[in-house]
Amino acid sequence: MITIRFLSSAHKLKKGENFAQFPAPRLAAARGEALCFQAVLVSDKTETAFVSGSPDCEIFWERYVSIPKPSCSYYEAGEYPDVLVDNASAEKFNENVLRAGEPKFLFIRVNVPRTYDNPTFAFTLEVKGETLSSASIAAEVYPFELPRRVHAASSFAVRDDMIFGTLEEKYEKYDEIYEELLKYRVAATSVALPFSERAVDIPYLLEKYKRAAADDGVPSYSVNYNSLREDTIFQKNQEVLDKKFLKDILTAMANESTAELDLFEKAYFYVTFIDEPTPDRFHSVTRVYDEYYQAVREVSAACDFTGKEKVRASLNALPNVVTVFNKEPIYGQVDTWCPTFFGYSKPEYVYEDKHLRRLGKKNWWYGCLAPWHPILNYHTDSPTEDARFEPWLRYKFDIAGNLFWAVNLTKRYDGDKGQYVDADILSEPITFGGVNGDGLLLYTETYYKKILPSYRMMTIFEGNQDYEYFYLFDKHVKALERACGEKLDTRRSLKPVFDEIAAGAALVYRAGADELKAELANHVLSAADGVFVVAETEKSRYKITVYCADGVTLPDLRTEACGNAKKAVTYIPFEDKTTCFTLRYLVNGAEKTFVKRVSPARVQVPLENLAPERCEVRAVGEDIGVFTEKFENDFAPSVFVPFEMNAKELLRAECTVRNLSENEAVISVSLVDRRGGEYPMGYDMAETGERSEISVYCTEMAVNRLNNAEDTVWWHHRAENEQRAAAFDFEHVKGFKIGVLNDRKLLDDNVERRLTEFALFVENFSVTKKK
Repeated sequence: MITIRFLSSAHKLKKGENFAQFPAPRLAAARGEALCFQAVLVSDKTETAFVSGSPDCEIFWERYVSIPKPSCSYYEAGEYPDVLVDNASAEKFNENVLRAGEPKFLFIRVNVPRTYDNPTFAFTLEVKGETLSSASIAAEVYPFELPRRVHAASSFAVRDDMIFGTLEEKYEKYDEIYEELLKYRVAATSVALPFSERAVDIPYLLEKYKRAAADDGVPSYSVNYNSLREDTIFQKNQEVLDKKFLKDILTAMANESTAELDLFEKAYFYVTFIDEPTPDRFHSVTRVYDEYYQAVREVSAACDFTGKEKVRASLNALPNVVTVFNKEPIYGQVDTWCPTFFGYSKPEYVYEDKHLRRLGKKNWWYGCLAPWHPILNYHTDSPTEDARFEPWLRYKFDIAGNLFWAVNLTKRYDGDKGQYVDADILSEPITFGGVNGDGLLLYTETYYKKILPSYRMMTIFEGNQDYEYFYLFDKHVKALERACGEKLDTRRSLKPVFDEIAAGAALVYRAGADELKAELANHVLSAADGVFVVAETEKSRYKITVYCADGVTLPDLRTEACGNAKKAVTYIPFEDKTTCFTLRYLVNGAEKTFVKRVSPARVQVPLENLAPERCEVRAVGEDIGVFTEKFENDFAPSVFVPFEMNAKELLRAECTVRNLSENEAVISVSLVDRRGGEYPMGYDMAETGERSEISVYCTEMAVNRLNNAEDTVWWHHRAENEQRAAAFDFEHVKGFKIGVLNDRKLLDDNVERRLTEFALFVENFSVTKKK
């Protein structure tokens, strides 16, 4: 007999791990969205099983890969599912065999039709062994449609040197990989096989660009370039842009574009020979920038854009993506910065990025080896959330695109030889730079003779579907914003959701993707009805502001006019439990309810009996003023705030700070235990001239100190961070040490940029608990 049990796709289990501890999955999707989940088959005898699903679906048999040495501390060594073998191939190669008492995992993807009008979608899995077994599962269907167009721009590189065969076979295989990636809402970097004749064949490229521009399933594509070699004052045989080719291809794209088909709208420029430039190569970055934008300006002036003026605008705004953290020497030579994910775990980088955007700069981000768990990554032995939540945090930080260095490694990198060597990627552990599975998201060139996705690729796909919920939420809120005449901040509204995911880009795993996706769907539905809610923290309470369209009625709140719409304000006191706001509203004759997460359990910290060091503290009205002289960070001022607690229960410390100084301030938060020991929780930024919300997580995973030599890349210092945490008495904390620091530039010289006399005003201080 074969038993069938369904399991959430969020649970990527080590071989032998008990799956029975996990509940049945909560499945939900919009119309036009694909449901992803697992089925676990267990037979009491060894037998061959033939599986099928109704309605039509994709079924994959999960194949394990060996992890002899984990990339991170989350998982142990062992075997983990990663290769997803399609059902037809599993049957062809007799890999659809169930061993007696040994669970076999299937990964299932099934589409909810766009025309589906039932609130519940049912799926049945049939397994035919010696007897026939079946099981069914139901999913909630949200009453909205996932956009046909993919809005999450991406650039996932397909390595030409990992594709085998004749040139014609390589062309065919490359196109197959290109199309395969689109099944996961991901775009390859190039529309043509890199470093081939096709990659510089302008008529061929134009046809590819036209197809991509017209295809809603293609989110983005790079403009191809050609390079030459020449001796320069900087180096001999330096790689440089072929300026003629660049101008020719931009001209051809401009001429072939129409008002209906803009070939620049989805395009970007990405030059790999200036990838991750070090300071000694900044001259090459500058030259690429100058030559690229000279070509853009010349084509913009020379071509006829009559009747298609938006095409000219798209050309002039074409991003030039450079994989580098923002650096002062090349501020004017990069318009689209592309740091690794981990930069956004550093508040000073987030702050600096925000201000560069005000100057017209844009940002992508990428993963390559680093960062490691608990930062976003695509490693085989990281939790599914590490990949699933990338699009969520991309939206949070308003990142324009996601770049990844390789998807199709077919060889293993030998560090001793400094080169790739032949390998069996299905059975050998594939590591690059000590990272499991990096560069290997699709399994190609195997005996299956077809492309097989990885488990991580499916997780990326799920996250990219989630991203469209943010797009829909934004779209509906903007319509309400125009009616209100006030700025409605969608990211601020979703802060309680993002707080359950991460501190910066460091994941904290407070809630699972299925739970948070359901909350996000409710935000989309209420916004579609013309309702938007935002929560702000005040002293001992939350301020809840509700905006609604003119045709919406709020029976429990008093509203006032807000442009051509309405708004209402109410308050909720802090509670020693998770706080949610429940809104009842009427629209089109129907009564609806919207439940919004506000905060975990929160307690006000009294600002009394403060002990300042190297600064002056005094009451200013209801606030506390902190005033300093100029200082160096080695002698930074601080204020001790007494507050006894068990920090094992602590989630975050938060406060609101008005900074009337001429420069931004770094606000650090440390715990002080009963022995006087300190544990640095982290820090946040108080912007100059503004009211800033300071939010610092308490986590024993890593000590997130201000940028310094010991902690710039803190997962490289995991051992000493763990030792520091082990030496601290978290259960007997007597208070907080709040420090004031001058800002430092991420990954720069680790010296404060400016010395400032600070005048800071603390409006409130509170802590949230894990429960």
